[in-house]
Amino acid sequence: MQSDTLVDLEEKATKLERKAEIAEQVYEVVCGSGGNEALREKFIDVMYENEQLKAENAKLRETLNKAYDFMKQFVLDGRNLMERFLESIGQVVEKVRDGFRR
Repeated sequence: MQSDTLVDLEEKATKLERKAEIAEQVYEVVCGSGGNEALREKFIDVMYENEQLKAENAKLRETLNKAYDFMKQFVLDGRNLMERFLESIGQVVEKVRDGFRR
């Protein structure tokens, strides 16, 4: 329980440190906003969230690539599962396109 609290505190500290770094990077740009503190805070939050989403996207892309590599090792009827998967996705896309064309 105590280690969970320590991890939470470390994560919060890391988040605050990163937000401070972002704040320093954008201070000059946002200073021209007429001293609007709320705008500055929102801008910092959005930049931080964007950075976090990019990191999450990279992790998900890595996981997906690992899953694709895993699927490539299984072969049925002379074709690997990855080829079959991509073919079925292509068929679904074609059906959707045909549905929109009508």
